[in-house]
Amino acid sequence: MRVLEQALLGGVLLLTSVVVINAQEAQDFEDWMRTRLYADCRPVAARASLFGDGAPEALMPDLAATLDTLVKSRLTAARLFTETPDLPNGLVLYVDVELGDRGDDGRNPLRLYRLSMDAKRYVTIPLTGEKTLAEVWSADHGVWGYAGRLEDIEISVERAASKSLDEFVLEYMAANEPSCETSTSR
Repeated sequence: MRVLEQALLGGVLLLTSVVVINAQEAQDFEDWMRTRLYADCRPVAARASLFGDGAPEALMPDLAATLDTLVKSRLTAARLFTETPDLPNGLVLYVDVELGDRGDDGRNPLRLYRLSMDAKRYVTIPLTGEKTLAEVWSADHGVWGYAGRLEDIEISVERAASKSLDEFVLEYMAANEPSCETSTSR
């Protein structure tokens, strides 16, 4: 009977320690999620680009300009935009649209597209002391789609970019709220 009690007590202690460890890991992850976008309320630089098959800027000259305007205006409205990044401490938001050619279905040529939006910052590698650019935020691993008309691609990309920008601004403001409230530059 004594052996059974000790075994049960050992099992309870083991489960308790697993829960404590998991709770600590969950708290660490939550802390990281909250602070990964922390930038002491510094402005965010942004870079929008269009690339891919078939000279996409020639095919869709307005899309690159529209993306650039959309990104800058949304960040400016939140009082977050800067032309020059505050490196190595600040963030840079990269907005990329890649166009590909899927071929012709006999009626219309189909074009693939992918929108990706990532915030990156310089981090120091502890072992070497080197600085490297690291992704600290990403919008849902990109948006993929296809369309026969270039205008449909532009509309889809603009909608997805707008939604992702809103998510970024909300997460950035939540992570930087205390600094932004006390910042005299804002």
